[in-house]
Amino acid sequence: VVPDEPLERRAEPRAGAARPARPVSLTVEGARPSGPVVLENDHLRLEIDRATGLLRLLGKRSQRSSRAVIIPGGGARPVPVRDPSDTWGHRMYAFHDPAGEFELSALLELETGPVRASVRAEHRFAQSRITQDFLLYRDQPAVEVRVAVDWHERSTMLKLRFPTAVEDPVATYEIPYGHLVRPPNGGEEPGQSWVDVSGHDAHGARLGLALANDAKYGYDVLGDEIGLTVLRSAIFAHHEPYAPDPDGAYPFQDQGRQRFTYLLIPHQGDWRQAAVPRRAAELHQPPVTLLETLHDGPLPARAAFLEVAPEGVLATVVKQAEDADDTIVRVHEAHGQQTTATLRFPSLERSLQVPIGASEIRTFRIPRDARMPVVETDILEDPLHHASEDSGRDRST
Repeated sequence: VVPDEPLERRAEPRAGAARPARPVSLTVEGARPSGPVVLENDHLRLEIDRATGLLRLLGKRSQRSSRAVIIPGGGARPVPVRDPSDTWGHRMYAFHDPAGEFELSALLELETGPVRASVRAEHRFAQSRITQDFLLYRDQPAVEVRVAVDWHERSTMLKLRFPTAVEDPVATYEIPYGHLVRPPNGGEEPGQSWVDVSGHDAHGARLGLALANDAKYGYDVLGDEIGLTVLRSAIFAHHEPYAPDPDGAYPFQDQGRQRFTYLLIPHQGDWRQAAVPRRAAELHQPPVTLLETLHDGPLPARAAFLEVAPEGVLATVVKQAEDADDTIVRVHEAHGQQTTATLRFPSLERSLQVPIGASEIRTFRIPRDARMPVVETDILEDPLHHASEDSGRDRST
C-alpha cells in the first residue's frame, strides 16, 4: 500500500459474528494521509507516520494519564552510510556520512487482536529494501520489531537510528558479563545484546530508552540518538594497504537477505528499573516448543526447572556435569549491585540463597540426590566449597 492510499486492513467480521476483546488497539487518526497509525496498550503509545513510516513513542507514566515522550519522531529510521574502509574498518572511528535516503514504499496492517497488533513499514534505497514489523503486545512495556533486509549495495553501511527525548544522556553498553558507560560522542562502539541512553526529560523526570537485539554488535550514541549497525558491505577479506582494482570483480559482505529482531524498551529511572539485561536475555533465549507423542513419563504436566531472583541476577549456564548426573548452574549479577541471589529448583526440591557481588559470576553443582550438599565450583567444575542451602530440610554448609 503506497503512502498516499488508505492503510490496508484485514476484512471486518461479518455482521452478527462474535467480536473478541481488543486490549491492543490499532487506529488511524486524523484525515488521511496525515493521520498517524497508532498502536497502543496500557503501557505505550506507538505512532507511525503515514508519510515516512517512522515512529514516535510515548510511555504512560504510572498513576497518571499523561504520557512521557521517549522518541519524539523519526524513530527506526534506516540510513545508508558511506563506508570506504576495508573489512576490518581500519582508520574508521565513526560512520555518519549519508549515502542517500530511504523512501517509504509500503505501510500495511498485519494483525490486530486480543494479544497483539502489528504494522509493517517497508523502505527502499537504490537496489535494496528493509521491512520492519512493529509489534505491540497486550501486557508488554516494550515494542518488538522484526526486521528483514534485502541488501545489494557496495561499500555502504546500513544503520537504524533512534532519536530520544533525553537530556544530559548517559550511554551504557552491555559487555560480556557486565556493562560499560561510554561518552555519547557518535563513535562506533562494540556491544553485546543491548545499549541504553538514560537521562531526564525537560521537566527533570528520569527516563531513558534501551535497545536490545538478537544479532548485531555495533552501536553508536551521538548525543541523545542511538544508532544500531545492521550491516557493512565492504569487500570481503580486504585488508589495507592493498588498493582494490577499480575494474576488479570482488565479493562484497552482507549481500542478500537477512533477518533479526530488536526491542525498544522505554523506562523511567535508569535501565536497571526496566531489568534490561533480563529482557535482552529473554529475546536471545525464547521458549522452544518440542512436539512429542503421547506416552507416560515421570514429569508432571506443568513444572518449572529453575527460578532465579532478583531480576538483576541471570542464569547463563544450565547443564549436566561432565563427570556425573549433577546439574551445573552459572549465574551472574547484571545490574552492577551487590545482592542476595535466590535459586529454586522445583523439580529437584531444592533452593539456594547466596550473596553475589556487583557483576560477580558464581557457578554451582547441584546433586540430584537432595541429601548431598550444593557445592560451588570454578569454571572447570572443580569444587571450591559448599554453598548455603535451604530446601525445606536442615541447612547444610
